[in-house]
Formats: sequence, C-alpha cells, structure tokens
Amino acid sequence: MPSKRTALLLVFPLALCGCVTEMVQETAPQKGPVPQVGYIIPGGGEIRYSAEGWGPVIAARRRAAFFRMHRVCKDMGLKIIDEFVHTDATVPYNGGDLQTDAEFGIQHYDLEKYHHIMFQCVPPPLPPEPSAATPAKTAPKAKAAPAPAKN
Repeated sequence: MPSKRTALLLVFPLALCGCVTEMVQETAPQKGPVPQVGYIIPGGGEIRYSAEGWGPVIAARRRAAFFRMHRVCKDMGLKIIDEFVHTDATVPYNGGDLQTDAEFGIQHYDLEKYHHIMFQCVPPPLPPEPSAATPAKTAPKAKAAPAPAKN
C-alpha cells in the first residue's frame, strides 16, 4: 500500500496540470524621459484561463492569472477593466496542412469556456508641483535709500 507521501506526490502534479493561464495581450509600462512626467504608457493587457473543471482548480487558475497580472505591472497598482466568460475555439497545430483541415472539418476545433480579464496598470501618483500658494525663496530686498531732507 502506498504511503501518504507517495500518494501526495502523485496527486500534486495532477492538480497543477490545469493551472494554466494565458496572456492574450500584454503592454509593458513605459516611463517618461524625466521623473516629472511619470509613465507615458501605464501598461496592461488581457489574460484568460479555463473556466471548466473542478472548483479549487479554477480558483488556482484565477490566482495564477492575478499573479501574472501583478508581474506585468511590477511595482504599480492593478485595475480590472472588464471580466467576461467566452467560448473560445482553439486549433491544434498541424503545420498548416489544408488537406488535414478539410478532412476534420468543425471537429478540428476545440471549443472551451475561458474566463477573460482585461486589466490596466495604475501608476503611482506624481509628487505635487510647487504652487503659487507656497512662497518661493527669493533674494532679500534691498533697503530703500533715505529721502532727501527738505529745506
């Protein structure tokens, strides 16, 4: 009879095999030429994961998706723009053989529900600029010459 450790070693890889997320579109954040500008492109993208399967596995896929989104945004915040479930068609790669595509027809495509998340990176706020309310340092004013005496 296998031990608990052996059973765990067999079950763990099977549980992780469904934890795949896929980045559909990714835009890396780009800083401006000077620090006062901040980010010219905040970055963001779209990620998807399979919405079919056992509940804990779907939750693990979602956690992996959020981990990847935070990795794209680096030290910035993260804003979810939209979330939706869509049935996507995937085609196994066959080298572009048209004959094979014609033979399989519609059965050649795999239809699966995917949860899509569109996100945007949120840059940190810029430091405040000095305003008119804050007095600027100026040179000391020169004393006026005394007025001439009237006779």
